[in-house]
Amino acid sequence: MLAELNKAGNKVGLRINQTKTQFMKNAWADEGHGTPIRESSSYVYLGRSMNMDNDMREELVRRQKAAWAAFKPLKEITNHLTNPKLGAFLFDSTVLPALYYESEIWLASATTSRASSTSHRAQERYLFQLADSIAALLCAERLDPAIRWNTKLGGPVI
Repeated sequence: MLAELNKAGNKVGLRINQTKTQFMKNAWADEGHGTPIRESSSYVYLGRSMNMDNDMREELVRRQKAAWAAFKPLKEITNHLTNPKLGAFLFDSTVLPALYYESEIWLASATTSRASSTSHRAQERYLFQLADSIAALLCAERLDPAIRWNTKLGGPVI
């Protein structure tokens, strides 16, 4: 199959870059006898981590890292804000898209939901520098609606 792909590409002036190209196979695929292309167990395609086991852990870790990376410049800005509604708007428009990118195609499971909700609550606590007693309520998911109203944040999406 690789030889066919290479032959078709050569007809139109394309060639396979062997340093960048990887392949992934399932348990029923034939061995790639003598192929110079390396095998990979997972890869990132269009911003989503893909693997043959459909394991979401790697993708969740990537999304959490992306959310914290989006959150870092935001926390310096929000330290100087007096309007919590503006801070909530900035959080909702920058951090949440990074955290929940392509979440509509995630496998709905308790682990996925718990991981994304935990990350969301941790960023909320850090953003609004909530007291430890309120943070304990957040962790227990028994958040008083008045607290969410004061911070103007919505709940986790998943």
